[in-house]
Amino acid sequence: MTLTCKKCQNEFDFEEVIEECIHEQLKADAYIAVTDGGDHPYDECPECGLATYIYSEECCLRCGYKQESARCSVCATPLDLYEAHEGNLCSYHKWSIEKSDK
Repeated sequence: MTLTCKKCQNEFDFEEVIEECIHEQLKADAYIAVTDGGDHPYDECPECGLATYIYSEECCLRCGYKQESARCSVCATPLDLYEAHEGNLCSYHKWSIEKSDK
């Protein structure tokens, strides 16, 4: 998708500006999460690598990656964005298995 600046008429590719748009739109929520505690409103997408995964939307606005609700196959703990993308183990059980393999 090509975007055109109304002021200068420069053309931009959607993928060039989406991270900046998300940061600008959610910076107040991100600040509150850092200062008062709580969950960050967006994160780096494990699929495309850009900071375009929006937790409230449960998907990446750039590539469309959606995290399936997942739980650790050992302890049934809900998996976070990265754990679910990497498999079906929580970080503790993944660490335990890696440690025992050494």
